[in-house]
Amino acid sequence: MIFNTSQRHKGLFWASLIALFTVTASAAVFHYAEDGIGRRRWRLIDLHPQVPDTIINPSNNSVLYYVADDLFSGPGTTSELNSIHAVFDQWSSIPGSLLKYEFAGLEPAAEADVDLNQKNVVFWVKENTLVNNGQVNISGALGFAFSSFFSSSQTLAEVDIVLNGNLYDWSTNVEESSTIPHLIEGVLTHEVGHMTGLQHSPGGGTTMYVRGRSGSRTIQLGLSMDEQIATRTLYSDGSQEGGVGTVTGIVNMDGAPVLGAGIYLEDSDGNLTSSTLSRADGSFEMPMIPAGSYSIYASPLDFFLTPLNFSLLHPREIGPEFNDAESFFMPTERSTVQVTAGQETSFNFALVDQEPAFRINRIRDVSESQFLFTRINAPTRIPVGAQNFFVGVFGRGLPVTNPVFEISGDDITISDVEGQLNQGGSDYNVVSARVSVAPDAKPGLRTFLVRTETELAYAPGYLEVTASEPDYNFDGLSDSFQRRYFPLFTAPEASPEADPDNDGFSNEIEHIAQSVPTDFSSVPTIRLNSMSLGLNGARLTWSSFAGQRYQVWRREEVSSGSWQRVGSIITATGSESEFLDSEATDMRYYRVELVR
Repeated sequence: MIFNTSQRHKGLFWASLIALFTVTASAAVFHYAEDGIGRRRWRLIDLHPQVPDTIINPSNNSVLYYVADDLFSGPGTTSELNSIHAVFDQWSSIPGSLLKYEFAGLEPAAEADVDLNQKNVVFWVKENTLVNNGQVNISGALGFAFSSFFSSSQTLAEVDIVLNGNLYDWSTNVEESSTIPHLIEGVLTHEVGHMTGLQHSPGGGTTMYVRGRSGSRTIQLGLSMDEQIATRTLYSDGSQEGGVGTVTGIVNMDGAPVLGAGIYLEDSDGNLTSSTLSRADGSFEMPMIPAGSYSIYASPLDFFLTPLNFSLLHPREIGPEFNDAESFFMPTERSTVQVTAGQETSFNFALVDQEPAFRINRIRDVSESQFLFTRINAPTRIPVGAQNFFVGVFGRGLPVTNPVFEISGDDITISDVEGQLNQGGSDYNVVSARVSVAPDAKPGLRTFLVRTETELAYAPGYLEVTASEPDYNFDGLSDSFQRRYFPLFTAPEASPEADPDNDGFSNEIEHIAQSVPTDFSSVPTIRLNSMSLGLNGARLTWSSFAGQRYQVWRREEVSSGSWQRVGSIITATGSESEFLDSEATDMRYYRVELVR
């Protein structure tokens, strides 16, 4: 939810209080300047003369952040500080983006507040829920981002982030059970998105969706394609602009522009790539879209008078400029749009002025049980390769007789579709199904769809297909492996090319070989694939790592005699290497050594 204090201070506009709320059991949406053109962001190339060096480091143009020294559990809680660092590192690692966040030090907790002190500070409130010198109450919210900016240009000047330690407990463990408290990484990743310049997103499983869930169930972990594209739009380094295009268009209904229509773009795998809302003049823009073929459609958000407990997403939960958004129109069918690198593709919508017969108001949480109907107003998730799980959607008026239920993407199998009236004694109908996800499915955000012959309803991006080995910091190495061995999984010593135990093998190789990257005595094992004796000698092959060096040894007896080097050191060029011992005329015994 977004509040506005409408307060001016030292030439700056004291901006939105942007909150992420909990739930019980353009590429994204930007802030625009007064002329409607400039987007809110940090000025990183030509630094703003009134933004001090305690906010942006002038030597490398990184945005600085400070952390209150008492954290949540008390001073010296390293795991909580590492969780905070991991979040900023993820936003700093988005490919094609100039944006970099840099830790500037600890701030005395007694001085941490959201007033303009020329520092970006992350802190918890614990004794009560009052901030801004007692003027603002954050009760009910997990976190807020307080932004100050220059209103004419939307240049950010300072952002403070407060997390609610008075009403909620917090955790750092992303791999514990789903009953753990709120994850620092999940909520803070969302709030740093506001610090980056983004509003809430209409895409369900995006990090910038308005509501989060407790513990490891949170969908805010990891940045979706929506946030990646949005960040590149605000802070492009130029490296990807040769392979991307822009989708623009106008949304009209009965000849008049439509405010607040949800516009959604899905790739060929069915994953939500970009989501945004049409502006007051009916226009929308989706920049920095990778070239290719996409599906595009428009869908209404909930009517603004609908109570929150009956809503999936209110327009006013995106931003105050969407309070008067149009929500009485029929969702459109998917259409195909081709994005060409370096070009702008236009696609316009002519909406039908008619109230939909049904909407999706809730999600049935993914479960292995056919009889468990957990109703949530947040996204749900399912892992790659999952078999025979149950998921669905709730809504007033959803069809229950022979409903058509779809999930975007050809790699999800749907069976046993069933509709039920007033499930659980509520006034919601539910449509659900048994689903299985292919082992090679592409991770991402999938869309639910329910249709009849004349009506349809979407829940865009509300099912996340999760990777077996996520890579939230975009370095090509499994986060699970890095978290297992490094207190800060985004630290330089956890990177794929690093060798923290100095054993001659990088973290990437130790991950492939399942050895311990922080233990010198734990080295990758070598698997011999074959050995054969022929007229030309003895030939052996083994699994190898490109760039690593190997030495072949031999001896005459299996358990006696000395090992002798055979030939010179071999540098592997691929995943398998071979050696021919041309002197061998009968069976001998061999071993292969990884040379440090």
